[in-house]
Amino acid sequence: MDGHKLSPTVLWAQRKHFILLRVQVKSLEKPDFDIHESHMTFKVFGEGLSGKATYSFDLVFCEPINTEHCRVKFSENEIEFRIVKKEVSVWPRLQSSQERPPWLRVDFDHWEELSDGEEPAEGEGEEDGDVTTAGHKKPLSRERLEEIKEKQAQMISEMEKVKKEATQLWKTVDTAKKAYLLLYNGVQWAGFILIVMSLLKCLTKGREGISTAYSSTGSMLMFSQALMMLEILHSAFGLVKSGITTVFLQVFGRFLILFAVLRPSVEIHEHPIVYVLFLVWSLIEIFRYPYYALSVLGMEAKTLTWLRYTAWIPLYPLGFTSEATVLWLSIPHFKNSGYFQFDLPNPLNFSFDLVSLIWIAICCVPPIAFVEMRHMYSQMKKRLAKLKSE
Repeated sequence: MDGHKLSPTVLWAQRKHFILLRVQVKSLEKPDFDIHESHMTFKVFGEGLSGKATYSFDLVFCEPINTEHCRVKFSENEIEFRIVKKEVSVWPRLQSSQERPPWLRVDFDHWEELSDGEEPAEGEGEEDGDVTTAGHKKPLSRERLEEIKEKQAQMISEMEKVKKEATQLWKTVDTAKKAYLLLYNGVQWAGFILIVMSLLKCLTKGREGISTAYSSTGSMLMFSQALMMLEILHSAFGLVKSGITTVFLQVFGRFLILFAVLRPSVEIHEHPIVYVLFLVWSLIEIFRYPYYALSVLGMEAKTLTWLRYTAWIPLYPLGFTSEATVLWLSIPHFKNSGYFQFDLPNPLNFSFDLVSLIWIAICCVPPIAFVEMRHMYSQMKKRLAKLKSE
């Protein structure tokens, strides 16, 4: 065998009437083979042991065969030949040469299966899909073999066309996904920039300005925070790599504090802690959203990456402390107003006390803070180590 010639793995088994050959090549393209009384030639482009390449072999049979009754079956992973012997006998070997080529192996599984029971009569077993029948129901002439090869080539061409269309569709979907994520991150970043600018403007007015944080930025923050709920879906549907648990804790926790606790607690709207909470939340996001937007484009700004993974060190502890303080300050309001409180007896036979839930939430702040800060610390080590190595 030529040292530059690649041959596929060929498994063979026999019975008295026929030989079974299984050529192990995947993703077949342009199969070309000829079966003669004394020998056969085979050539195909596909995926074998050496990857995508052209594989071929020449095989001289041990004894003559009947070319009129040979059958062939194509599948995704192999081509199967049923070679009918001219004389009923058991061959001592497949090839005429005493030396077995390295690509030719005994198909032990099928050999054992083919050896069980009696030899079927001509045509018997062809209707039930027996392994010995190779799939085609009529004997194949040379013209029929050429027709099969032509149909196989057409089928492969159609498969390539479908594959190309699927690839194009995936590219379109991927482009749409990137455009959506870029738009989302851009809108959120612009929104939080406006919120930070408004909060800084309040700061220039001193204590009186700080007390107007809720009235001046509350509506914008509620809009951005409501939009942020989409991030739970982004994570759930695999649009982003972020873990859904961390995203849910952060996004849904903020949503409840802002809409269920702070919004109805009018008495604390002018408290300085509200200003601190809004500023911390917004500063975290003005580093996060542009970082994600650049990631969608496959780009990275080292300074922005550093800020994204270090700004949390002062901001997260301050943010969790502010959240717990807002929860605690809201308790008198809910005690006095009875807001979200259902006492027994009632038609539903169900009682609910929001104050108790708030106390539970306050107790949950430390463990949630630990989980989120541990996650950020782990991410920081990975990203900063990568920045240093670049």
